[in-house]
Amino acid sequence: MSGLRRGACPGLTMPMQTGDGLIARLRPLGAIGIDAWTALCAATVRHGNGIVEVTARGGLQFRGLSPDSAGPFANTVATLAIPAADRPAITTSGLAGYSPASLLDATALATTLAASCADLPLHAKFSITIDDGSTPHLDALAADLRLRAVASPEGVRLYIAAGGPAATPLGAIAPEHTVEAITQLLTVIAGRRMRDVLSIGGLAPLQAAAARWSADAQPLAPRSETEPLSLHCLDDRRAALGVALAFGHSHADSLVRLGRAAQDAGAVAVRPLPGRALLLIGVLRHRAAKLTVAAETLGFITQAGDPRRWTVACSGAPACNRGEAPARALAPQTAAALAAVLSKDCVVHLSGCAKGCAHPAPAWLTLTGAAGDYRLIPGGRAADLGCGVIPATALPRALEQIATAAQHARQPGEFGADVLSRLGARQIAAAALGHAENA
Repeated sequence: MSGLRRGACPGLTMPMQTGDGLIARLRPLGAIGIDAWTALCAATVRHGNGIVEVTARGGLQFRGLSPDSAGPFANTVATLAIPAADRPAITTSGLAGYSPASLLDATALATTLAASCADLPLHAKFSITIDDGSTPHLDALAADLRLRAVASPEGVRLYIAAGGPAATPLGAIAPEHTVEAITQLLTVIAGRRMRDVLSIGGLAPLQAAAARWSADAQPLAPRSETEPLSLHCLDDRRAALGVALAFGHSHADSLVRLGRAAQDAGAVAVRPLPGRALLLIGVLRHRAAKLTVAAETLGFITQAGDPRRWTVACSGAPACNRGEAPARALAPQTAAALAAVLSKDCVVHLSGCAKGCAHPAPAWLTLTGAAGDYRLIPGGRAADLGCGVIPATALPRALEQIATAAQHARQPGEFGADVLSRLGARQIAAAALGHAENA
């Protein structure tokens, strides 16, 4: 049932071995009812170690399963009838089925599309977003194929685009033709990532595949950023409250208590979100403040500017068998040390090894585990060489030195990312390594 498969992702029925047992992943295509959420968390404790992670793309990961418990866990989850699919990785709008701004049933479309793609030769990491027009939207989430619903004089149309946030339009299509058109596109893509398709054959093969159903479409105007960690009004009485998991993980017991507090506040469902967050859907608006306090008491993040939100950490050693140093264990003190400078544009990444699973993109500061110590990589990825090694024992003081250097360099009205960009890698390294070398 399990094993190490390079380039693959864990699934519910195909978990992967790691340092603390097997890890399984569930990719919900829609919201999870409160009762199903409670049962899911209870199953995690019964069959695993109780650690639940929300991934950067809004998936759920369950840790500490064993060869004997993984099958019963998957069977239990199957009885909960949670809409989900292992492949392709489909992400739908967070309030699909609940927002009055939804232009179509994104969960139903995703479920049908996943079933139609089940036998296609897809790349393990191929991703699709289905945006129903509601907020929080999916514009900032990278994807190989993007579908976005837009109202038009002819009715609702789905705009199809290839690539990331600056996606290349392939056309506009009526919802009833979407599954057939996307299936045809995926057949042409033939197990590759979109970037590889575009670099080899360009857009022509994709446009030809979509031509039967689609009309020419101009690029859609970008939308203003939406903040998941806020109160999203659904009607005059109800809303969805966004919270985040500190460093992307929590124990199932805390998640059960959060679900019960949400239910007491009127919530009917929980939805994992990209960015390691959750939406508590259906909350009575007059009870939202009390629920926010309850979530904070349980250790969840409720404020957009919380520095823990911009501290990305994988599990690291010993939970990950590839980890060369602890990562998540150091995340709280890292967030505290750099709190004055961290922001959405100023992220610190703690990676247990050079794979950098938790944050593949460059970060303002990356610390990569290396034989028990940490490579210092300002402005780079986990696999980069960096500019020196910080002994594990010296890391707390090195972080404080970096924060002090940034604070001294800050000019009035300047944000953390501006300060750190102006300081540059050399000065950041000098602050950290100069202190570490004397430790």
